[in-house]
Amino acid sequence: QADTTALIPPDLIGSFIKRATALAENKRHTYIALQASNGKLSLEFSEGLSSADEFYLVEDLIVPDLDPIDLDASKLTRAMQHITEIVLDHVERGVIILQGKNPDFKYLIAGRAK
Repeated sequence: QADTTALIPPDLIGSFIKRATALAENKRHTYIALQASNGKLSLEFSEGLSSADEFYLVEDLIVPDLDPIDLDASKLTRAMQHITEIVLDHVERGVIILQGKNPDFKYLIAGRAK
C-alpha cells in the first residue's frame, strides 16, 4: 500500500548522506535516522561525537508522526539518482519504499527500529 507518500529532494538527501558518511567512524555501516514529526521529515546522523541533522518540509500532505528508523546510508545512496518520493506506510514495520518515474522504480529498504 502507498497511502502516505512524500516528494523528496534526492539531491539534498544525497549531499546529506555524503556528509554523514564523511563524518562516520565506521564507513562500511553508516546509518541515517529517518523520522516524521509535526508535518516534517527529518534525517539525522549521529555516531560518537559526530552528528548532523536536516529537515525536509512535506508539502500538501499530512504526515503522521513516526518513530525514527535507522537506514543504511549505502543503500540510500544507491537509489538516490532514481527516486522522487518516499512511501511511509510501512515505517512502523521497519520498512520504507523509495519510488521514482521514468522508468518506474521501487526500492524497498528495511531499517533498524531505534
